[in-house]
Amino acid sequence: MAKKNNGSGGKFVAGALVGTALGIAASVFAKSKTGKKLGKEIKAKSAELLDSKEFKQIAEEVYSSFSKLRGEKSKKKK
Repeated sequence: MAKKNNGSGGKFVAGALVGTALGIAASVFAKSKTGKKLGKEIKAKSAELLDSKEFKQIAEEVYSSFSKLRGEKSKKKK
């Protein structure tokens, strides 16, 4: 018997994305630096993350999953 997909894949991807962002933030804050240096490093790391191919792929998957969920919920309301 085939298992029914309950949409938990989108939740996993979203959780992985949030976990990655929190991990980067924690590693940046763990180093003691001045406020200006810390701000510059956060900005640089954020830009690096947003420009990465992996981040864009994960973001597209999350968007697709949420779009499907939104479509399913609107069909149920009708």
